[in-house]
Amino acid sequence: LSLQNSNQSGEFGCGWVHLRLFDQQGIPNRYPRVMAISQVNGGTPYEKGVLVDPSIGRKDSTSLLRSMMASNKQPRLIIRLTAPTKEQKELMDSLPPEIISSTSYITYLSFYRQFLADALLRDTTDIQSSELLHSPTLSLFPVVAEQPDLMDILRMGWAERLRNAKRSDKKDNDTLKVLFRKTFMELIYPIHSSAMLKLIIHGSSEREEVRV
Repeated sequence: LSLQNSNQSGEFGCGWVHLRLFDQQGIPNRYPRVMAISQVNGGTPYEKGVLVDPSIGRKDSTSLLRSMMASNKQPRLIIRLTAPTKEQKELMDSLPPEIISSTSYITYLSFYRQFLADALLRDTTDIQSSELLHSPTLSLFPVVAEQPDLMDILRMGWAERLRNAKRSDKKDNDTLKVLFRKTFMELIYPIHSSAMLKLIIHGSSEREEVRV
């Protein structure tokens, strides 16, 4: 949220809801594909009894129908939950149990996890060694993963490389890892290392336009 008469910007909350993803035993709750949250709460998170728009329903009505209509005008949130595909499930099994990211990044996160395992376990003579590793991909990818515009460039570049790859190469995981590392270094590393690239400011449309 930006003020028109100044350069100040801030955050504006539109309410909150509580969606329990796991039960007390840590087992994921099974929700339907489309689940409607009855009402969005106002105030700070977990604050009870605060409406998002207090003006709605402020006047008490003796009519039951009018009371029901007024309550239905309060904001509601619809959350769509879908089960991962078989391919996504296989990639998710290579990631930590708790991770928040876009589903379009699953492939890249899985590659990064495999690169870490290779560097720490496969490509070392001593797994107890604390020697520093030289790997621009390992050091830079977590930073890039938080920058959607760079990840979009990586996504489009990776899709193009896959289209041009041989069918046999697409079925070989080691070949795909080499291709992904090459794609990352050729497309993302030069852009991120450029002095002309402004630091990202999430929520700033002006900074997003400068970075495009």
